Amino acid sequence: MKLKLIKETVGSYLDINFNDKKIIKSRRREYVEARMLYFYISKDLTKCSLSKLGATVKPNKDHATVLNNINKSKDLIKYNKEFKRKYDDLRYVVDHTLNKSIHINLNYEQLQLYVLNLKKEIDVFLEEKRKWELDRELLKEKLKEHKRYLLQHGHNANACKIFQILS
Repeated sequence: MKLKLIKETVGSYLDINFNDKKIIKSRRREYVEARMLYFYISKDLTKCSLSKLGATVKPNKDHATVLNNINKSKDLIKYNKEFKRKYDDLRYVVDHTLNKSIHINLNYEQLQLYVLNLKKEIDVFLEEKRKWELDRELLKEKLKEHKRYLLQHGHNANACKIFQILS
């Protein structure tokens, strides 16, 4: 049940149908990333074997493919900001969905609706987060300009602690 819930949540969030064989066989980046995220989150949250995880997608993936996807996910989380953002967002959604499913007995259609509503809430949250990140970048640029101005006019801007955050 837990694997099915994770698969449905990941699929719903990324608009991927894990039951569509054409999609699962595809090597398009968004489909590959969806599989990678599904395997990585599933392995982290369940005690299922790699073979069992591979059997949950059609056509079946063997344990080596699942392990490779998990290892690539670890690397991408470290070095790719966009992939890490997707992972963080998805992990939050999956954790929230799993916690809610313990207390609420939902049928499949209700669960799909719940995940879609949750996705909408998260989209609002993520938009706010992106605005804060843009504001932060704009402020950093203004600080850089101010530091250049102070240095050009003979002030010791390097001694100011506020400018040390730019280093």
